[in-house]
Amino acid sequence: MTSLLLSLRQQIAIQYFAPYLILAMPLAAQTFLNSYRVRLSMFRGKYRALFSLSLALLVINAVIVMFNRELYQFMEKPSKHFAYDHHVAKEVASVLHENSISCIDADNKKMQLRLQFYGVDKCSQYHLNSAYDAEAVPVTIRYNGISVYERYVSKVPMG
Repeated sequence: MTSLLLSLRQQIAIQYFAPYLILAMPLAAQTFLNSYRVRLSMFRGKYRALFSLSLALLVINAVIVMFNRELYQFMEKPSKHFAYDHHVAKEVASVLHENSISCIDADNKKMQLRLQFYGVDKCSQYHLNSAYDAEAVPVTIRYNGISVYERYVSKVPMG
């Protein structure tokens, strides 16, 4: 519960809370089942409702995680999507690899680090930026017809 409250206010690192959650989940389930068994069947309604609500929220959460790319259709700013950074970096790296580009100078440091994870190193031969150039290779990421990310890869003249 603490991690849920903190996550609403700030971004927390799951690795700090995961060990406690792993230990607490069986204990919470055991406590719930013990409380449920003690009650007479006519007084178990609140527990059934709580269990049903918890199960429904878990199913909704799982569906959102599995089909998260479809959420872009309902968002005004795709960059606010919870998995935007991961989707975009993977797709950009794929487009760069298709165009035989193995290194690039990205438009920001975070994107550079994400691209390095997907095998696109940093160099000064190519530049990824938002400014249109007639000779640049467009990199447009679309999900279900929605443009999520648009940049251009231009070759930097040597000399």
